Amino acid sequence: MLILAMDSSADGCSVASLENGVSELRHRRGFRTGHAMVLPQLLAETLEEFKPSLSRLAGVAVTTGPGSFTGIRIGLAAAKGLALAIDRPLIGVSCFDAVARRGTRDAGATDWTIMAMVLETRRDDIYVKAVRRGGGTVIPASVIPPVTFAGQLAVLALAEDHVRLVGDAVLRSVETLAPLLASKNVSVSCGAAEPPDAVDVAWLAIETLESSGIAGTGYVSGLVPDYLGRPYATVADR
Repeated sequence: MLILAMDSSADGCSVASLENGVSELRHRRGFRTGHAMVLPQLLAETLEEFKPSLSRLAGVAVTTGPGSFTGIRIGLAAAKGLALAIDRPLIGVSCFDAVARRGTRDAGATDWTIMAMVLETRRDDIYVKAVRRGGGTVIPASVIPPVTFAGQLAVLALAEDHVRLVGDAVLRSVETLAPLLASKNVSVSCGAAEPPDAVDVAWLAIETLESSGIAGTGYVSGLVPDYLGRPYATVADR
C-alpha cells in the first residue's frame, strides 16, 4: 500500500511517502513562519519526483492538529486539493498520535506505562494529552500552563507509573519539570522531543486505511481540524 502524507502543524513542514513499510521519499524544512509559502513548494517538489507513482496511491494523509492554527488550515487545504485531484481518500491524523508513535519506537521506551504528548502552542501554555499503555486516557487533550502539567505529572509519578514524555514542547518545559525528570518514573523519549513528522503520519494513515477498507477508493473525507485552543490572533470586535 502506498500513501503520501504531510504535516504543517508546527515549526516547519514535512512530506513523505510510505510503501510496504519503507519511506520512499521524505522532505522536511524547518522554519517558524511561512507555511503558506513553503508547504506548496515542498509538495510540488515531492510530486515531481513522485509523479510515476500517483496512480498507485491508496490515499493522502495530513495532520489535523492541535498545533499552528494557520499551519493546520494550510495543510488541510493542500491535502484536500491533492486527494480531490487524484480521487483518493483523505485521512486525518492527530498530532498527538503522530508524536506518540515516534515515542513508542524509541529503543529506550519499553518500560513506560503512560505516554504523555506535549506540543507547542508558541504561547505561555502547551497542548497536552496522556494515555495509558494498552488503552485509556489519563490526561484528556487540553491547553494548560507547563506548571499545571507538572502538577499532574507529579501525581502520576507518585502512583508508581512510568511516564514517557514526547513532543516538541518537552524541551521548553524542562526547567519546570526538572525535579520530576530526576525521578526514575519520568523520562524523555530520546529523539522524540520534536514536532510531528510526515513519516509517522503515513504509518498511522495506513493503519486507518487497512482497518476501514477504503484504501484505493474514490475521494472520501471526514476531516475535522482539532485546533483545541483559540487562534493566537483574532479579529477584534467592532
